[in-house]
Amino acid sequence: MIRILWATPFNVKSAIGTFSSEVCNELMRRGYSIQIMRIESGTEAALPALPIDALVWGSDDPIPLDIDLVVINYGNHAPYHAGALRLAAAYPALSIFHDAEMRHFAAGMIERHQIHVPSLYGPSGKDPHGLDFDLVDPDARPLLLSLSALGACSVVHGPHYLAAVAESCPGPVEVIPLCFPNIGAADAAPSRSPKLSVTIFGIISRYKQPDRLLKAIAMLSEDFGAIEIHFAGTIEDWYRDALTGIAMDLGIPSPIFHGYLPDKELSNLLHQSTAVCCLRYPVTEGGSASLITALYHARPLVVSDVASYALTPDDLVYKVPYGDDVNSLAQALREIFNNPQTSDAKALAARDWARNNFSASAYVDKLEPLIDTSLAMMPALLACRQLATTACYAGGEVMLPALKQIAEVVNELYFCSEE
Repeated sequence: MIRILWATPFNVKSAIGTFSSEVCNELMRRGYSIQIMRIESGTEAALPALPIDALVWGSDDPIPLDIDLVVINYGNHAPYHAGALRLAAAYPALSIFHDAEMRHFAAGMIERHQIHVPSLYGPSGKDPHGLDFDLVDPDARPLLLSLSALGACSVVHGPHYLAAVAESCPGPVEVIPLCFPNIGAADAAPSRSPKLSVTIFGIISRYKQPDRLLKAIAMLSEDFGAIEIHFAGTIEDWYRDALTGIAMDLGIPSPIFHGYLPDKELSNLLHQSTAVCCLRYPVTEGGSASLITALYHARPLVVSDVASYALTPDDLVYKVPYGDDVNSLAQALREIFNNPQTSDAKALAARDWARNNFSASAYVDKLEPLIDTSLAMMPALLACRQLATTACYAGGEVMLPALKQIAEVVNELYFCSEE
């Protein structure tokens, strides 16, 4: 039996915690021994834990010794992931990167814990601070390089940051679509509300492009009359006021702001929507739980043609260019409004596809080979770590020639095939 320590935020508010619960339950069904180690810090570490039939360690508990492999879930929110660093320093882990951009994590570690996470750079050695952080460029994501270098193998949830992680990860890196549970979508086909309505949900920020939707609705109002716009999720007061002002300037009704909705209420809103939009610009996350949730609810779905959203088959969703083009979004919504039977049938087919592709079973099928590879690499990686501690001068300066020689010896011992 393989004994895994699964490091993750594991509170009731964490989407990554929910993901971890799904995957760990599937691993236990397959015979793995699982222990959970929470990695939140501060007040977040005291949030109620998710239920699971496994031992759950607190963030400050000693790292258990009866384990074969550590799996670390990295995300861009320091209060939920600060504890990952002590585990990464202790064990070469199988790393799961939930976000393509980690600068909020780095800033949060400095602000909350006064810990500066060293950054690695790609071959060009460019300073990332002057770069567009949305570039698919290893040089633009230096913290990903640092964290992946500490591990064995890695998982990413979309192709858009594969190159950054693969740049320094010792072992293979695989793109595995995120898995996420159904929050309560009905099996039956949803019934359209007689009113036309479009919904964006999740944390309502400029990254989800609500202003792009407002401008598209304004272009359609002459042909379709009043179209309800629903924003379901937390939003800062200043941004709510800004969006209300944009709607007023465009001459369309003000959006309906629902704030945070419990699962059942959100599910009801999505079922009643004529269309749902999952837009992102720029893309900072890996996979998208909101995309999966929208697909499960079988409503016509408009997505940005980028990152994990682009992995959805073209014939199941309405894809619009990545960026701020309004005409393409208006055209996609027009097609949905004018062809309800076609768009509803497409949405039902998308739901069936999502249930197969975003299940815990499908995820673990692709994760298991990385578990095996990480275990096979462990002796070499542990040897490297132990030997590297000797390659320093008394003052702490690294002996680069010694490190290079250690790497060559370990490579010859563990990775070179016999002639």
